[in-house]
Amino acid sequence: RLLGYPQHRQVRRPHGAVLLELSRRRHVADWHFLSSPEPRTSVGDDDYVLIADVEHEVEGKKYCFSDGVGLISRTKASSVADQLGLSPVPSAYQIRYRGFKGVVSVVPDYHRQLDGHPFAFRKSMLKFESPHEKFEYLDHAKYIPGFLNRQTISIMTSIGIEDLAIEALYNDMIIKLNRMT
Repeated sequence: RLLGYPQHRQVRRPHGAVLLELSRRRHVADWHFLSSPEPRTSVGDDDYVLIADVEHEVEGKKYCFSDGVGLISRTKASSVADQLGLSPVPSAYQIRYRGFKGVVSVVPDYHRQLDGHPFAFRKSMLKFESPHEKFEYLDHAKYIPGFLNRQTISIMTSIGIEDLAIEALYNDMIIKLNRMT
């Protein structure tokens, strides 16, 4: 124990019951849990709704297509963007709240799954029970450049984009790269 620093139990206690597992994955999750984003807002029990995950079974194997992805209303997302000084409003936020952990994707305020609430969390987002009521924003969606590579071309072809259109994109990219040098 280092003098003046809290023990791990003192740090974890206010956040609820977290099961200890002896795995590399669990330790990485613990480090993320112990990181300290600045709490931005309080969210009450009436501010969110719990929604089911999108699951489908294929040949006896169950797949979850919405694992860790909830929803946030456009109005609430705009409010968060203002608090964080972001412009334009990001399309998604990485969050933690009351043992929920994951990403919330921005949807229109009238989205049926929000049911009048600013947030909708999925069951797969709940990692543990916690009374901690501060809503924490860890990160947000950002612009990253895309590249016309083999995977992108395969996807474009599979959804019906003509080869001539892909070649035009390729030629534009080459012209832009030549201007940079």
